[in-house]
Amino acid sequence: MRKTAKIIHIDPNGPNGLQEWEQMDYKNLVSGTPVQRGHLYHEIQEQGYMVGVWDCTAFTDQMMPYSVDEYMLLLAGDVAMVMPDGTEVKINAGDAFVIPKGLKCQWKQNSFVHKIFMILDSPIGDAQNASLNRISVPDFDLGKSGTTLVKTRTEFLNAAGTMQVDVQLFAAMQQPRMKCRKFTYLCLRGHLDAERWRKRIQI
Repeated sequence: MRKTAKIIHIDPNGPNGLQEWEQMDYKNLVSGTPVQRGHLYHEIQEQGYMVGVWDCTAFTDQMMPYSVDEYMLLLAGDVAMVMPDGTEVKINAGDAFVIPKGLKCQWKQNSFVHKIFMILDSPIGDAQNASLNRISVPDFDLGKSGTTLVKTRTEFLNAAGTMQVDVQLFAAMQQPRMKCRKFTYLCLRGHLDAERWRKRIQI
């Protein structure tokens, strides 16, 4: 893999629209004949890592263990994640959520859904934490930064320790040049100067 310090801006509609993706196997679905479209913005196949945009018409999947760790931001539509005990986790447009690999659940959407996603297919490790046994819907409210430059709350850590989802609140600041891992940032309020950020990171 070629390592670059490139910041990728994710357009929800793709750089040239979204392309129709491979048809799901309708026989394996509970209901629906969905049509899915998408665009991959970044992918490292050997790590099972990808970031992209996806939309799809209505369908209901089987109740089964989720196959990957996946972070999603729902742009349009709504999803009900059904748990084995029959309870449902409701996800609405504007919500972010994380499904851990191996969690038994059922994806159910009654209408068109549009999302940004980040997937990591890591081996399931021996780690145990509460976020591995639930669908995490991060609360973005961290209050005000006050005199603190950065406030952080961890919402999810996968079993392999290779994927972490944090909510962060930054005060106005300029960071020094730094070593950087792969990050997916969602800016909810304020402004991030991506060009200045790019010049200060090394991957």
